[in-house]
Amino acid sequence: MRARRAPIALLCLATLLTAPALAQTTQVRVGYTSGNDVSAAFVARAKGMFQKRGLDVSLTATSIGSNIPAALESGTLEVGTPTAPVLLLAAAGGLELVPISGGSVSYKISKDHAVLARAGLELTTAQDFIGKRIGMAGFGGFLDLLFEEWLKRNGVPANKVNMIEMGQPLMNDALKGGTVDAVVAADPNVTRMQQTGAGHVVLYIDSQFPDDLPVIVYVSSRSWVSKHRDAARAYAEAIAEASSYGLANPDELRQIIADYTKLPPQVIAAAALPDLAPHLTAAQLALWNPILLSQGTLSAPVDTAKLLNW
Repeated sequence: MRARRAPIALLCLATLLTAPALAQTTQVRVGYTSGNDVSAAFVARAKGMFQKRGLDVSLTATSIGSNIPAALESGTLEVGTPTAPVLLLAAAGGLELVPISGGSVSYKISKDHAVLARAGLELTTAQDFIGKRIGMAGFGGFLDLLFEEWLKRNGVPANKVNMIEMGQPLMNDALKGGTVDAVVAADPNVTRMQQTGAGHVVLYIDSQFPDDLPVIVYVSSRSWVSKHRDAARAYAEAIAEASSYGLANPDELRQIIADYTKLPPQVIAAAALPDLAPHLTAAQLALWNPILLSQGTLSAPVDTAKLLNW
């Protein structure tokens, strides 16, 4: 977590603490994927930041983030935490989803997203991954797309690698058992696999891409937001306050992450903390357009300013 984000976050906190609560309690079911990037939601629930704004928030873990847009569209969830590229791809596919808050971003120096090879297997270059079995937390997600783009930039077509979709909590055992040769994961799962000896880091994937690249975003359906605009704003305010709190109290942030992930304290103590970034801009989201166009998953850029207009 970069200290240079503190002034912005604390300024947001100073203005948001005075925000009034909703007149009535609004139920908000939130679906999230495993990883530190969603820890602002953990903090907001643990510290009563949702509750004081009239939000009754329940948090439910889901193993595959690319399933979240469909759950939002069907009304199974009010809020989800897909990665930014999943949001853009869903929008390009015609789903009416909108980001109500930023969640986290990555920097070239980040150490919380990595490619790990199983113990005893040395993988160094992109060519070494040809024919290998790679565990992915969700096809079309942040980690999947960055890994495939890294392969492409180094002369390896993605179809030369065997991708296997699996939840991040399963990756430790998959590496140990040899089900996969490598995985692409986020902390605290990266640290857990290193500490258990299941795998070792080949590449910190963020190092290959632009700074301030959005990782996860808090997303709702446009129809829900249009009917619950005050609740959507209250949710965003709670995430902003929680992000500032986590920044100012890293030890407590780690404890809250441990409570929600159920991972051992020694794993959370060593894991990289995320770059929590509740303020999301169209320019940040647009950083994904060239990556998605390069992959062929988009045929035209997404109008990110339109997405943020709700």
